[in-house]
Amino acid sequence: MFNHRRRRSSASSSSSSSSSSSSSYSSSSSSSSSSSSSSFSTGPLTLTSTAPSHWSYTAEGGANIVFRYTGPPSRLFTGTVLRLRKSKRSTSISPHTGNLDRPSRSSSAEEEEEEDPSIAFSAQVVRPLLGRGLVPPLRSVRLEREWVGELARREEGRRPQGRRREDGVDEERKCGVLTTDLVGKWTEEEEVLTVEIKPKWAFLPSPPHLSSSSRPYKASHSRTTMHRILKHPGLSAADAKRAYDPLDLFSRDPARVRKALEDLWDGWVGSGGEANNLRVFVAGRRVEPGVPSTHPTLQSFLHSPTASLPTLKSHLTALLLPHLLSSPLLPRLRALQRALDPIDIEGVSSLWAAAHPGVPLAHGEPEVSRGEYEDVARVLLGAEGERGVLRRMLHPHAHGHGLGREEEDALLDAHAGALGLRELVASYLLSMSFKDCSILLRLARSPPSPSPSSPSYHRSHSSHRRTPSAASDPSRNPSAAFEGAEHEHVELQKWDVRVGVIDVDPKPVGRMGRYERVDREVWGAWREAGGWGGERKEGVGLGVGEGGK
Repeated sequence: MFNHRRRRSSASSSSSSSSSSSSSYSSSSSSSSSSSSSSFSTGPLTLTSTAPSHWSYTAEGGANIVFRYTGPPSRLFTGTVLRLRKSKRSTSISPHTGNLDRPSRSSSAEEEEEEDPSIAFSAQVVRPLLGRGLVPPLRSVRLEREWVGELARREEGRRPQGRRREDGVDEERKCGVLTTDLVGKWTEEEEVLTVEIKPKWAFLPSPPHLSSSSRPYKASHSRTTMHRILKHPGLSAADAKRAYDPLDLFSRDPARVRKALEDLWDGWVGSGGEANNLRVFVAGRRVEPGVPSTHPTLQSFLHSPTASLPTLKSHLTALLLPHLLSSPLLPRLRALQRALDPIDIEGVSSLWAAAHPGVPLAHGEPEVSRGEYEDVARVLLGAEGERGVLRRMLHPHAHGHGLGREEEDALLDAHAGALGLRELVASYLLSMSFKDCSILLRLARSPPSPSPSSPSYHRSHSSHRRTPSAASDPSRNPSAAFEGAEHEHVELQKWDVRVGVIDVDPKPVGRMGRYERVDREVWGAWREAGGWGGERKEGVGLGVGEGGK
C-alpha cells in the first residue's frame, strides 16, 4: 500500500470548474494550434458556405451526432466531419401532431461560449498524453440556428429510432466541432472501410487497493466481462467469459489479439450491430450484419465475391491484426488508463471517507478545471528531460522488455502516494475518459489493377512497410491534419491504414458516486451469478517504442 499524501489542490485551482475556465479555451487552443504545421486547426469557421444538404448523418454517441461532408470539393470541408452536441427531448411524442418534439434547450453554460470546451481539452490534455499523431485535431465552427435546424430535420430519419425518441441535435448551440473524417472517402477513386472498436477497460486493478470482498473477482476478471452479467441478467458466468475481453485485445499476444477481434465480430453479428464495441463503415456509411446488403458490400470491398460471413470475419481479422500489433496505440492507451487509475475507485473512496466522514464520494466538489487536468498530464509526462510515470511504464528498460506487474504496481503506488485527494479524483475521471474512447482503423485503397498479376488480398497484407507522410495540405489530403509523419501510416502495398482515437471527453465530477455504485453492482452481480475468482490474466512486458508522441 502506498503512503498517501493528503493534500488538496489550492483553492484557486479546485474552485475552478470546467465551465468557468472555458472562457479561456479559445486563446489556449489557438496557442496550441499555432504550433501545428497544418492549417486545419487554426481560427473559427462558419458553415454558411455549405448547404445542409452537403452533410450526411454518419453516427452518434450519448452526447454528440456526427455528420460527414459529402458536398462538392471544398478546400475547407472535404475530408471532414461535423460533430454537434445533443440535448434531451422535452417529451418523446407530441400529443398534438404525433411527431417527435424538438430537443429541449440545454441550460449548460457551455452554449454561450465561443468554442466547445472539448477542443481545448483535446489539444491541451488528450493529444499530449496519447500522442498528437493518434488523435485527430479539432476545430471550432460557428453555428446558425436555422442552418442547424434544417440539417437536423433532413437527417433525422437516418438516426436509430430509439435515439430519435430520446434526444436530438441541440439547435441552440453557438458552436460545433470539425475534425478529420476517418470514415468516408477522401477521393472519389478510393475504396474505404473503417472499423470502430470501443476497447473499454484494459487492465486489472491492483489487489492491495481492493476490499477482501471484491478482490477475488476484480483482481481476476476484466470489468467488461463482469459487467456483461449486470447488463444481461440470466447470462451465465461461463457465457460471459466466452465473449469479448479487453484483456485479450491489450495483451500484445497475437493469438489473444486475434481472439479479441473474432469475439468483437461475433458480438457484432450476434447483436445485429447493436453492441457498441464494434461498428463497421463502408464508404462512409454504417453497415449492419442483419441488413441484406451488408454481406455483398463486405464481399465487394474484400474482393471475395463468394465468401461466407465466417470467411469475411477471417479476412478482416487477418487484415486488422498486424496494425493493432505494430501500432503504439494499444500499449499507450493501456498505460494511460492504468496510470490514471492507480488505486481503483475503492482506493479513492476509502481516502475520501477518511477525509470526509459521512459525505458521499466527491459530493459538493467543484468540476475539475482544464488547468487541473493539464497538471495531471504534466505529472504523468514528466518535466522536460525527466522520465515521467508514463514513459517509465512504456520504456522501462534499455533492453526492450516492459515492466512486470509487480514492478508496475510499485511504480504506480509511489506515484499515487504523491498525489492529493483532489488530484486522485481528477486522475480517476481522466482515466474514465480514456476507458470510454473509440479506436478507428481506416483501411483505404485505390481501385485494383485489371492486370492478372495484381497482388491478391492475401498477399497485400503479408508484408508491410512504413511510408512517408503524404502532402501536408489538409485541403487536398485530409490525413495531413495528423501533423505529417507523426501519425500511424502503414501501407500494405495497395492498402493505406490510418489509426486514430476519438470520443475522449471530460467526465463530470458528479459521476464519481455513480462510478462507485456501479463498481459494487458489477462485481456483486458476478458473484451472485456464480462467477469465480482465478489467476490474473494480463499481458506482460508491455513496454513499447515511443509511439505517437
